[in-house]
This record gives sequence, C-alpha cells and structure tokens, in this order.
Amino acid sequence: MAQRRRYLGMSQRQLADAVGIHRVTLNRVEQNRTQPSYALTLSVARALGTPMHQLVVVTDGRSAAVNGRP
Repeated sequence: MAQRRRYLGMSQRQLADAVGIHRVTLNRVEQNRTQPSYALTLSVARALGTPMHQLVVVTDGRSAAVNGRP
C-alpha cells in the first residue's frame, strides 16, 4: 500500500484525504499495526487505482495490508 502510494507520488495526507480518514489511521494501516476494514481497503484501492487483491494478503484466515508492488 505504501509503496504504491509513493509510486504515485502521493503523501499519506493526500491519500488519507482522498479516502476520508485521518493520516494517523493510514499510517497505522501501512505499518500493519491495525487491520483495515473491507470498506477501507476497497476505498484505498480505488484511490490508488489498483485492484484490492494487490493490497492485502490473507494468512491464517486474517487479512493484512501489504506494501506490495506499485
């Protein structure tokens, strides 16, 4: 997620504003300190112009945001 955001030249503030969340929340998601909801992940994927499946990985039945390919 962070890598794709940086690839697009977006700051955390810009992406957070585009999605309608606080920058600190986005930071926690990018650092894998909190799990984003399905709705938030979908919103971020749309804002980044990437398929949602490229932003998450599922392990042990739980999903986590990943800093995947741009």
